[in-house]
Amino acid sequence: MRQIAATIQEMHGVSIQTAAVDADIVAEMVVLIKSFQPKMVINVALPYQDLTIMEACLATGCIISTPPITNPKTWPNLNIAGSGLIKSVSKKLA
Repeated sequence: MRQIAATIQEMHGVSIQTAAVDADIVAEMVVLIKSFQPKMVINVALPYQDLTIMEACLATGCIISTPPITNPKTWPNLNIAGSGLIKSVSKKLA
């Protein structure tokens, strides 16, 4: 991760912070988001991690930008698991 930050600094003159976290564990994501205090999380994780990252963003009040799932048939359990979270998000936004 230091290499990524160094490359971005060298190429673009921008200093960034990096960190490692298990994106499958909501509590770890919440701690990371709270420590960095971002205005937005840009999710580039694997599609099956979308829900845990969304849940952590919801818990911290952070905006999330995440790519759409391009092939929901590949992840049949994702839609079932996510239905409760999506309803929760919808209620909070309403």
